[in-house]
Amino acid sequence: MVKPALFSQLFHNRFQMDVSSLIPWSNWLTPFEPRPTPRFNTAFFLFLLTTPKPQKVRHCVKEMAEAEWTEPSQIIGKNTKGEVSLPPPQFYELSRIQRIECFKNEGKIREMVDPKRKTPHSFRVDGSALRVHALPGDYLYDETNPDFKPPVYGDEKELSPPYPKDGTKPMHRMIFYAEEDKLRYHKLKLCVNIPNKVFATF
Repeated sequence: MVKPALFSQLFHNRFQMDVSSLIPWSNWLTPFEPRPTPRFNTAFFLFLLTTPKPQKVRHCVKEMAEAEWTEPSQIIGKNTKGEVSLPPPQFYELSRIQRIECFKNEGKIREMVDPKRKTPHSFRVDGSALRVHALPGDYLYDETNPDFKPPVYGDEKELSPPYPKDGTKPMHRMIFYAEEDKLRYHKLKLCVNIPNKVFATF
């Protein structure tokens, strides 16, 4: 978000919301793709409820199919079973959240805030739905070029697990299968193996 202070104007004369309590959680930019596709610079925010009972909300029918209150582990489990489709950034951030009891510890949440924009490098296999989104720290990620144009691999074995666990190749990536025409993503996995380097997110 270029001017976060302007966010509160979205609610001007319509309803009141304590926008000062929103925690700026992370920032993602859609990776470069070989074919022309829109790229979105998206900011994620967290909001801590002060009541033990979930509030009733109405979701935007133009952007969402449905809305429900749930735990991160439950929605990730539904994704694993194929009941829901999570875009890779949402899967990544929910994976971060479920690793700590963040709903009970506001200080821990603020320690995990990651304002640096993530731009995954999207690798694919010719003729396959397999996708690998490499993130900073991964040996496939070009730190000097956020708009790096990854090559298309000819063999799925070059990108798919199992990966070596000896630390010879540092990894920070998401692996999944994509039905891009339907915007559906399946079998998402997060692999982090970076020796001698501490990430605030994991």
